[in-house]
Amino acid sequence: MRFLPFIILLSLGILAGWKLMPFEASAVRAHLIGFPNADPQLHGLRPWALFALCLVPSLGALWYAFAGILDRYLFRKTLGAFLIATTALLLLYLLLDLQDNIGELRAVEDPMAFLPLYYGILLSQVFVLLAPFTVLLALLYALGQLSDSREIVAFTQTGRGIFRLLRPLVVLGGLLSFSSFLLNYHLAPWAEGYREALIDSANRSSASQATNILQYNQEHRRLWFIGRFPYDMTGEEPLRNVEITTVAEDGSLLERFKSDSASWDRETQTWRFRNPTRLLAATEPTASYDLELPAVLEVSNWEETPSQLIQTGLEARYLGIPGLLDWLHQNPDRSTFLSRSFVTQLHYRWAQPWLCLVAVLLAAPLGIAFSRRGRRGSVEVAVILAALMLFSSEVFLAFGDSGNLPAIPAAWATNVIFLLIAFVLIQRRLTGRPIYRSLKKCFPDAES
Repeated sequence: MRFLPFIILLSLGILAGWKLMPFEASAVRAHLIGFPNADPQLHGLRPWALFALCLVPSLGALWYAFAGILDRYLFRKTLGAFLIATTALLLLYLLLDLQDNIGELRAVEDPMAFLPLYYGILLSQVFVLLAPFTVLLALLYALGQLSDSREIVAFTQTGRGIFRLLRPLVVLGGLLSFSSFLLNYHLAPWAEGYREALIDSANRSSASQATNILQYNQEHRRLWFIGRFPYDMTGEEPLRNVEITTVAEDGSLLERFKSDSASWDRETQTWRFRNPTRLLAATEPTASYDLELPAVLEVSNWEETPSQLIQTGLEARYLGIPGLLDWLHQNPDRSTFLSRSFVTQLHYRWAQPWLCLVAVLLAAPLGIAFSRRGRRGSVEVAVILAALMLFSSEVFLAFGDSGNLPAIPAAWATNVIFLLIAFVLIQRRLTGRPIYRSLKKCFPDAES
């Protein structure tokens, strides 16, 4: 009977992974068609990351089967509080998002079919964003209840220290960090970027991956401007509002070419422009247009491909680890602003998931209290630390993007700072020194 939850969750996880992997594998194949220079091995891991995510609950059940009575009791208390806090914050977030986007969502033809899809895709990104704060709130609640009922005192009187009580909490934080990493590999960043495109697709039947892109081919002196770039990179959806300007070596205009839409045939390496117009350079002040262009113009001697053109239009925060590595491989210059942003975001993909474990170590000393006043003060400190953690992540990422900090310190600074704070709080709890009163002594004016 002890292994029954593990067997059930493992079976459900395998079934869910077996159902979901073909969809992700199909998305990988479509991506590789549109981005032929992408790394197929890195993108090939995306379905397996989704499969591993489905097995995370069974890993927790397996640990639970081998755990002792105390560990199982603490794990049940904290897991229940985490599920309640996660559900509450998710509902609050979704309601706020619905309020912000109600104007655009009203224009959707079939909202009953669209809303579950929209919020189902958004769920992965919201989970990664909220997981550190939900686990912080959950542990404060669960440990606060144990403190009020004097169960923490009973545990310590049996000779078990604070570190012994931390073991099931660290397991929960580790499982959440692992889940966040699997989502951060591709799904969560992609969902954040796809949310607006999904609304566009429902309203206009065409989703945009990027808009108003500029790309300059220095060798051939061609400047591309693309109004809307589709998410479908297989060639079925064309580029919209394309304008190509060709200049001479001295910078003077040679020609300016405009088209309502442009598509690229991967097999024949041919561009097709619909309803094209071409402005020719002329010595006279009057503009001269080429009036003999066909309705569909084919150009086969241009080396640009859609995947090359969209590189400058991609946003780093909307790309997972494979997409970021692809961009950095195709843009080896690390001195540009865009490169710094992509390098910083790449390291942040590895650093962000571990905030769940840091939040656990922060919550443990704050949640354990031996008086009601101490608990109330600890909650105030936890709220302040959670706000500072969120603020710190954004500030250090901005420093990394701007080049004021190297990418690795910018991505990991929040983890390191709050991990040190957690160790200080744990040390004070181990020695029995009050946390809240010590902080109030640092601000004597606020105490008065």
